[in-house]
Amino acid sequence: MMTRTKTRLGLLSLFALLLSNASASSLPDDEPTHPFLADLPWNIDQPAQDRFTLMLDQMTQQQLDDLQERLSPSAPTHSANDDDDDHNRPDEFASSHDRYKRDWSIPTSGLPSLPVSAWIATNASSWPILANAAVRRMQTWFLTDTNLYDISWWQNPVVLLSFLDLDRALGNSVNQQAVTAVLDNNSRGVQYMIDQYVDDSAWWGLVTARAYQQYGNSNYLTAARAIQAADAGNWTSDCGGGIVWLTYKPDYGKNTVTNTLQIALSAKLYLITGEESYLEDAQRTLNWWQSWAYNPSTGKIYDTLTAYECVQTYEQLFTYNSAIIIGGLVDLYEGTKNQTYLSMAQNIAYAAIRDFSTSQGVMRESCEGDGPPNNTGGVSAADGGPVNNLPAGCQSDTIMFKSILAQNLGYYFRATSDPKIYNYLATNFMFNALYNMDNTFLFGEFWSGPFNATLANKLTQGNALGLLSAGVAVNLQTINDALNASGQHNVAITQSFTVPMPGAGQNPSTRKRRSILFW
Repeated sequence: MMTRTKTRLGLLSLFALLLSNASASSLPDDEPTHPFLADLPWNIDQPAQDRFTLMLDQMTQQQLDDLQERLSPSAPTHSANDDDDDHNRPDEFASSHDRYKRDWSIPTSGLPSLPVSAWIATNASSWPILANAAVRRMQTWFLTDTNLYDISWWQNPVVLLSFLDLDRALGNSVNQQAVTAVLDNNSRGVQYMIDQYVDDSAWWGLVTARAYQQYGNSNYLTAARAIQAADAGNWTSDCGGGIVWLTYKPDYGKNTVTNTLQIALSAKLYLITGEESYLEDAQRTLNWWQSWAYNPSTGKIYDTLTAYECVQTYEQLFTYNSAIIIGGLVDLYEGTKNQTYLSMAQNIAYAAIRDFSTSQGVMRESCEGDGPPNNTGGVSAADGGPVNNLPAGCQSDTIMFKSILAQNLGYYFRATSDPKIYNYLATNFMFNALYNMDNTFLFGEFWSGPFNATLANKLTQGNALGLLSAGVAVNLQTINDALNASGQHNVAITQSFTVPMPGAGQNPSTRKRRSILFW
């Protein structure tokens, strides 16, 4: 019994939830439950610390020991036998039952051990240390021949946004080298970011705007302006307005992701520059988009508006359809102080939590329960069609959608300190740390666990980074709110962790990228 109690207390202190418990409790009793959250199968007002304590109470001693081993202070070491072509290929990991035993790991020079016990009780430092360890793990997929991560073109800025969010939350520039390695080392400049897929361009516009906010490099602001102008030029009168998805096929239809990214980018540039033209662009796009895509009575979002017929399709299909608009609305609120924007963001956020969560309150993408997809042609393997050997669940692009929702829920929390959002993100953070991480800081696809070594890869790692950065931000803000309420000083974590870039020996990319439109 003493061993179990000691282990449990150690794990509780690891996540430093004791300080944040007071301000992360439920809203006042006289405040009515939001209708979108009234029938949740879990209590979103239950403080995250209580959830974590219950989770530990339900684990066996063997599970507690395994967890403590996974989060032990002793850093993994790099084996001399791992300098081969498979070094950075987590899809070739051993099966999950021996993940604690394998020799394979990443170099850890400069990476702080986990946890740093001197800071745990006062600064909640284990959260950002875990997040920075996950960042370091992501660096194993950085390609020095392209100055990009070996993931899809549009997913690179999503990962960079997580890096930027960590630096903003922690008040340092730990990840600046990782961001600038991508943004500064492409000789073609902003032209490199303009794509036939308008939504992809907008992601690069959003990350350059955020990089300007974080690091002050005016070149980033110039790039964001150019991308916003290029995307705005793709507005057409078809279906009453809106920006097309594909520049090479403008009659293909219009969708939520392209137009909400334009809202978010325009709102961000208005917040940065104060120029009314950006506010007008954001409001014009918002007014058109919500006329067909947003159902205020349910909070649900449509994905696509078909060409010619202008018919709404695919309601509440993916997490990221609800995600991007939340951040855009928060920036519109910050720039105008119009409470309507924040109320709309709350409705969409709560509806997304309602519709994209497990019964335990852990975020789940709509495709995670899908079977393996058929190959092209639509003929199933059972009917003689080809087999493509793809795994079950989400594929490629969709694997990283949850990251975007977590990021934007974090932005909403930054503006509101909403304890429901804190409890939700903190619970997701803890589920991942307990059930969905191996001993190399690699995170899997399913945030509620169990960790699946076969499906864990560079995409699932990039996906987790959005949650980890948001978790760090909301935890530190919640602690600071509690300290401010008691008249104490704010928590500030400014120690510079080393997150080095890979060396020149990195394997060259074999990934094909979408073609670029130069202008």
